[in-house]
Amino acid sequence: MKAKTKGSREELERKYGIRYSVLLELHYVDPVRMTILDPMHNLFLGSVKHMLKIWNATKILRDEHLGMIQEKIELIQCPSDVGKLPQKFSSFGSFTADQWKNWTILFSVFALKDVLKSDDLECWRAFVLACKNLCTRTMKKSNVKLAQKLLLSFCERFEKLYGEDRVTPNMHMHAHLDQCINDFGPIYSFWLFSFERENGILGSMPINRRNIEIQLMRKFIKNLHSLDIVCNLNILSDFGSEFNKLFGLDELPDRGTLSEMSRKPDFEYIKLSSRNVDFQNADWRLNDGIEYPSGKSMALTEVEVKHLFQMYGVLYPNIAISAESVCISYRSVRRVSIYIGY
Repeated sequence: MKAKTKGSREELERKYGIRYSVLLELHYVDPVRMTILDPMHNLFLGSVKHMLKIWNATKILRDEHLGMIQEKIELIQCPSDVGKLPQKFSSFGSFTADQWKNWTILFSVFALKDVLKSDDLECWRAFVLACKNLCTRTMKKSNVKLAQKLLLSFCERFEKLYGEDRVTPNMHMHAHLDQCINDFGPIYSFWLFSFERENGILGSMPINRRNIEIQLMRKFIKNLHSLDIVCNLNILSDFGSEFNKLFGLDELPDRGTLSEMSRKPDFEYIKLSSRNVDFQNADWRLNDGIEYPSGKSMALTEVEVKHLFQMYGVLYPNIAISAESVCISYRSVRRVSIYIGY
């Protein structure tokens, strides 16, 4: 506010590393604590890229090693919803954030084994384990503490192996990531994968460079009720593909992290509680946001199993249910907590 000219204002910004905002005049605003650290840039576009560049510059990774890594990666068969790496690992300089995430968590430890020395590999393993604990939809405080301990161990080992002159300010920010998680929740709720995706959508949208705002609003209105239409199970099975084409839902082939973030368990829970659920094809692996105490393992009596079998026959008359498919054991708990995020 004291700057009289644009040049003096920019000089103050460079000196103190902060720009003026009217929010700073609010007495309850803490600009340090309320500034969110983005894990996507901090972890995957930051330290992961930095490590590969150091290994490459110090000849820890040579050209022949890149070929070995590529051969190992090609041996791994991942599910279709996991984004894959480019054809050549040697082109890691052009990886997207999602590809860096997949490389780190899924491929790297296996691919770098017998390529890196043991000290380098153990340093890297600490970082990978930290990322694996952090990249979950639901978190416990114990996982946050473990991830923080692993990140600090990674930074300490990095300094000993590669020298303090290669330690970056971005690595220092690893020490503050746990504070952001404690304040704002799991990193799925605030990292920038979805925001970057929206930037890509806006950038790829065909426009005539006139009245861009109106064109964006028309696109929004066009898609506004599309999800309400296709959520009906009969319409989805009969005309889902046609509606997807009509409303442009096939234009956004989200994969990897974005696909995982968009997978909401809420609708699956509702379907599993329906009388008409196709339980033979239901996804019984859904456990995101479900928490329950240990409880006791119990067993049904023969009479209870018989009545349960009869009840299934009434609820699902169109499905042939065998006696072997009826579970005879269960876990008795006082409560089941289901956390649904929006």
